[in-house]
Amino acid sequence: GNWFNSAKFFDIEYQTYGLAPSKISQDQGEIYWQNSQGNKSIRLVYELSNGTFTGVNVLGIRLRQSFFEKVFNQKLDIQYVLDHLEDANFDPEFYKNHLREIKTLSLS
Repeated sequence: GNWFNSAKFFDIEYQTYGLAPSKISQDQGEIYWQNSQGNKSIRLVYELSNGTFTGVNVLGIRLRQSFFEKVFNQKLDIQYVLDHLEDANFDPEFYKNHLREIKTLSLS
């Protein structure tokens, strides 16, 4: 199956889906967003040659594993992930939603 890990450190959710190495290769791109308080972030990694999405690291935001299983199994690209982040969102009701801001980030 596809690699994933989900944990909670004190009161911060942490999730990783797929392969998102701490140092990307020259063949990879990444999109990074962090809120102003520094307690929520998302990092999306993809292949530069064809845009194939390879992985994500998330702190403080809950995302659905089933969404990323679909993305990996269908070899969908980073633009699909950005366009459909709402489908991945799993934050409880009344949590501040940052997805609109994250979706405005450009590909590197």
